[in-house]
Amino acid sequence: MFDRVFESGEVLGGGLVLVGAAVATYTAGRVMQDPRVATVGSDLVRAQILSAVLTHSVKRRDTFTPRRP
Repeated sequence: MFDRVFESGEVLGGGLVLVGAAVATYTAGRVMQDPRVATVGSDLVRAQILSAVLTHSVKRRDTFTPRRP
C-alpha cells in the first residue's frame, strides 16, 4: 500500500525533477520580468548545485583520505 506513495515521492524528490523545477522557476521569473521570482529560481539552482557538490564530496571522502597500514 505504501509502496505506491513512496514511489511517487522518489520520482518527485529526484534530482532531475528538482533541478528542472528550479530552472523553470528562474526562467519564468526572467520571462515575466519579475525579479523576485527570478531570485527565488536562482537561489534554488544554487542550492541544488551546493547540495550535489556536498553529497558527492561526502560520498567520495574515502578517496581522499590516506589509508593506514
